[in-house]
Amino acid sequence: AFYNINQAVLSPTGTAANLDARRPMGGKPFGNFTVFKSNIRSWYDSLQARVEKRFRHGFSVVGAYTYAKSLDYMTFHSSQNFSDPTRPELDKGRSDNDRRHLLAVSFLVDLPFFEDNDGVAGLLLGGWQVNGIATYYTGLPVDVLSGRDYNLDGYAADRPNLLWITAEDLSL
Repeated sequence: AFYNINQAVLSPTGTAANLDARRPMGGKPFGNFTVFKSNIRSWYDSLQARVEKRFRHGFSVVGAYTYAKSLDYMTFHSSQNFSDPTRPELDKGRSDNDRRHLLAVSFLVDLPFFEDNDGVAGLLLGGWQVNGIATYYTGLPVDVLSGRDYNLDGYAADRPNLLWITAEDLSL
C-alpha cells in the first residue's frame, strides 16, 4: 500500500491554512511524501459447494456456488488515502473485489454423429463435444466519497460523515 508519511496530523484545531504546519516533516521541501509498504492485511472466508451429475448418452452438468466475504485495509487499486496512515486498521472494510455470491453452471454433450465410423468420416467428424458455461455473481462494493476535505488532511476524497454535514450540504 502507498502511505503518505507526511500527511497532515488530524487535529480539532486544524484548518486548511495550517495544513503544512500539521505535517510531521513540515510542508517544505517535502509536502506529500509517499512510500510503499507491503504490510496490508486481508481476510477471505467462503463456503463453497459443487454438484456434478453425469447422465447417459454423454450428457453432464456441473454447478458450483460460492458464498464469500473479502475484507482488507485498502485494496491496492483504490483511489482513497488512509484516514490515518499510522493506523491503517481504521480503514478495514469490504475489499474492492468482494463478490458475496457466485454461481457457475456448465454442461457438456457428446455428439453422437459418426462415433462408430472407422473410416475417414469417423476420424474427422466423430468424437466432437459441445459445452457451455454461465456465470452469475453479485456486484462489487461501491466507495461513497464526499469529494470534500472534511478532516482537512489535504485530500478531497473523504467518506461522508453525518456529523460534519452542514445546512449548505443539505441544499445540494
